[in-house]
Amino acid sequence: MNLLYMKNNKNQIKVVEFCFLCYNLGKMESKIMSNQVNHAEKTLHQMAERFDKLKQSAMEVNADIKSAGERLEILKQKAKEMFKTDDLDELVTLLEAMEEEEAKEKSDCAAKMDEKQSEIMMKTKALKEIKG
Repeated sequence: MNLLYMKNNKNQIKVVEFCFLCYNLGKMESKIMSNQVNHAEKTLHQMAERFDKLKQSAMEVNADIKSAGERLEILKQKAKEMFKTDDLDELVTLLEAMEEEEAKEKSDCAAKMDEKQSEIMMKTKALKEIKG
């Protein structure tokens, strides 16, 4: 087409302007779509990375749970061998009784030591009087 011819005809100029606008809108729409696709791809990539990290963490936690369960079974078996029970409440009761017994034995031992110390002091005093 001849540009001079288009300028002379107002309708044709409007058609060309409309076509130009449509062409530019198409290019803008293409850029917007491309940006949206790039953003969506980036978001999907980030989500995939996050999913992989969560999956790895879940696998580690499950392994830790399995290991803890195995350790618990070993400890229960040892408790049954040593204390004839693996019931936690019974074990707590046994521990409290053992602690009370230990405290009583310490108290008795301290009293005997105090008694022996008094006895030694009296004998030492008597010996000094004899040597005197």
